[in-house]
Amino acid sequence: MESESVLDQVRSGHQPSEWNVWPLRRDYVRTSALKWGLLAIIGFAMLIPVSISVIPSDFIGTPFYEQLLALGLLVLLGALAFGSLGIALHDVWRLSRAGDFWLVITPETFVKAEPRHVIETPLEYVANLTLKGVRLPSEDGNSPNGTPISQFLIAGRLVNFANMAGLPGVSRERTRGNASLAYRDSRDNKVITVCTDDSFDHMAVIYQLLRDRAATREDKVWRASFKATQR
Repeated sequence: MESESVLDQVRSGHQPSEWNVWPLRRDYVRTSALKWGLLAIIGFAMLIPVSISVIPSDFIGTPFYEQLLALGLLVLLGALAFGSLGIALHDVWRLSRAGDFWLVITPETFVKAEPRHVIETPLEYVANLTLKGVRLPSEDGNSPNGTPISQFLIAGRLVNFANMAGLPGVSRERTRGNASLAYRDSRDNKVITVCTDDSFDHMAVIYQLLRDRAATREDKVWRASFKATQR
């Protein structure tokens, strides 16, 4: 099925019941925008007075190590201020185009839609599905400590928010690097990023559904191919 046909059905709200459909979670993105906007305000509130106090006094006629410390402080505060502002503006942009963001898994294909960009991959070509930076619940429906997945997902979102905000004393099991869910399209070996946060759903949930659907589809295609060769 063509991606546009898939998207037309999900936008109409009349998609088949066996499809998994995720629109952009406006509440999650809105909260993210507010959080990063607040961090940007805090960053600029510290950056401006510090800049006034150290420029140019700490860069003229002072030892090199003092200049280095002053520069490091400005870079750190600048990264906090401008980085947070950039993320907040990106979240605001996502909210303004929320209706253009979709993740869809049908029995045959995966579709990711963004403004002016649609990715479609038949499930039999989804290879090397990788989830990074997110703890995965166990297969029996419980998290590693025995907590039901429903509770794990709620707690996971809170912990994810706390980690993004940099709150001390809060951590989760992570691999190296930022959180991401991605796979390799075996047709051209291109790496496709499914998502980098929980703006559609908890990343572990999407990972498990996409993994299972891809395995089922690959097995079905293989069986059909095998039967064809036996004729």
